[in-house]
Amino acid sequence: MRPDVEQNLGEFRSFLAILLVLTLLFSFLFIAIAAKRIVKPVVSLTEATKQISEGEFHVDLNVRRQDEIGQLAKHFKSMSKELGQLDAMRQEFVSNVSHEIQSPLATISATSHALQANDISDKERVTYSELIEKESLRLSSLSKQLLTLASLDQETDVVNKETINLEEQIKGVVRSLIYQAQQKGIYIQLDTMPCTVTGDPLLLHQVWENLIFNAIKFTPTGGTIHITFKNRQVLIQDNGVGMTEHQIKRIYERFYTVDEARTNEQNSTGLGLSIVKKIVDLHNADINVTSTVGIGTTFTVTF
Repeated sequence: MRPDVEQNLGEFRSFLAILLVLTLLFSFLFIAIAAKRIVKPVVSLTEATKQISEGEFHVDLNVRRQDEIGQLAKHFKSMSKELGQLDAMRQEFVSNVSHEIQSPLATISATSHALQANDISDKERVTYSELIEKESLRLSSLSKQLLTLASLDQETDVVNKETINLEEQIKGVVRSLIYQAQQKGIYIQLDTMPCTVTGDPLLLHQVWENLIFNAIKFTPTGGTIHITFKNRQVLIQDNGVGMTEHQIKRIYERFYTVDEARTNEQNSTGLGLSIVKKIVDLHNADINVTSTVGIGTTFTVTF
């Protein structure tokens, strides 16, 4: 019996040795496969990070995995897409700013050279001087609005809230713009009531100033602007040129102008309504617009 027992033990030891070797081999193989499965997407994420740092935001990542790595890749791809959109917006913004600055500078430069001529009349000299002043004011307005947008974009401690009497504030804005309205024979009708809200008085003043000024600008001579209060809503309605649905969708875009020809004449920068929308959003309020071409436009701000 002893030789059989020893033989069986030897065979058992050999079996255990083979089993151990196979276990180690399978373990190494499993670890290699698992490491490759884990390391490969990490390497891809590293390469994608390098691409983003070099300004290339179109990255190709495997987002079909359902584990944590797949979720990370999915969020990373979404982030890169948003960064690409922000970079495109930044480039467009810089391009628009450059254009808006270059245009009046070119006019000022050309007009200044014309003023140096000895054979121009006094009437032409006055016209050129007024043009330089007009373009200088346009540049000044652009710089102020860009600074305002930069401040609002930070969204940190820009809103100093206090209780505001909306009725008195809007009446004050109307008084400051009444001269422009009278020049065009426009009648401003106020249908207001005592109303208080919590907000930043300086920022909200810009909202009413922009909206009422735009109403005056796009209302024809002899037209009417109606300002109404209703259930914590401020409605500013004009019977001006109106807008199409396509124009309504774009009015809050920076540098977008509804009427390019009239805008150039009136020195608009296309930033006013962008500022209005940003301020309204910072006050957790809503702004809506309805408009019909040839009939007029109504802006409604709801607190």
